[in-house]
Amino acid sequence: MESTTPRRLAGFSCAPTSNALRAAALLLLAAALGACRREAPAAAASASAEPTPRGTPSGPLTIYCGRAEPLMAPLFDQFGDRTGVSLVVRYGGTWPLESEIVREGTSTPAAVFIAQDAAALGALSRKGLLRELPMEVVQQVEPRFAGNEAKHDWVGLSARARAIVYDPARTATEALPRTLEAVADARYDGRFGIAPANDSFQAQLALYRVLNGKDALAKLLADLKGNHPRLYPDNGSIVRAVARGEIDFGLVNHYSLWREVKELPAGELANGRLVTILMTGGGVAGFVNAAGVGVLSDDPRALELVRFLISREAQEAFARETYEYPLAKGMAASRELSPLSSLRIPRFDFSDVAAVLEETEGATRKAGW
Repeated sequence: MESTTPRRLAGFSCAPTSNALRAAALLLLAAALGACRREAPAAAASASAEPTPRGTPSGPLTIYCGRAEPLMAPLFDQFGDRTGVSLVVRYGGTWPLESEIVREGTSTPAAVFIAQDAAALGALSRKGLLRELPMEVVQQVEPRFAGNEAKHDWVGLSARARAIVYDPARTATEALPRTLEAVADARYDGRFGIAPANDSFQAQLALYRVLNGKDALAKLLADLKGNHPRLYPDNGSIVRAVARGEIDFGLVNHYSLWREVKELPAGELANGRLVTILMTGGGVAGFVNAAGVGVLSDDPRALELVRFLISREAQEAFARETYEYPLAKGMAASRELSPLSSLRIPRFDFSDVAAVLEETEGATRKAGW
């Protein structure tokens, strides 16, 4: 027996009535239920989706890296494992990558640029493409390797000093030159080697141009060439030439000897007598170049990576794998290295060095190298 108690469903009252009224009520009920079914998915979606905060980074963090993949890939892996951040790394030469960033401008996909040569960071800084770094990051690095006094938009990771490699059995330490100008002294005629195309040598010459002017650079190059140096393609070739007795000394980076000893087959540097000393005569003799990092994006993960690269763990890796000077405060260099404090490093801005690099390379070619 059908109940006569009214039932409420979706806001409608259904009571016994005539067939016509019952039919109309059923039609209205069906329409109401259909409306409820159309609204249900929207309500469910609203309940299950959480709003995404504005500015939250998504996707991988893109890095342009001018340092070698075997050195950097393990550090990137450690960072990714530790933070869960996915990385896309584009490796290449420092200056080609710098040119690519300039071409891409503010739409570059790169959030971080790691350069082998601090002058490339100085060039991007001059163009306004690097972001200012927080002082709590900047203050962890030696001041001369943290942008400049007006704008702290990059920090150094590790440094290399210009040095002389020699064989003390052939040349007394006190008889060696300690400045670039001294290398042109007639007593060294034909006795030394240079790698004219080496980036660090070119940067040292560019600093000479910054500090002393265009004419002084042209004179220095003419004087050096007039002293008949042997020319080599790279620093490693200079080290091997000294080991063979082909030259008495050569201008290299401070780590060149250690790298050659590590990488060459046993016995190639069999005499084991070679030594490197820093060029301590002041001026550009005290030139120290650096690898460094700059940020191109406001993605907070970019700063996380910078903090990791100046952490003790990463700094120790740079010192161990490259024989370079770590630049985070409180980090000690290898015991075999003379302290950077022993150098009379001139005050200069790497962006000024970048501004005259092309001119310096042209002057070197004009000098016949």
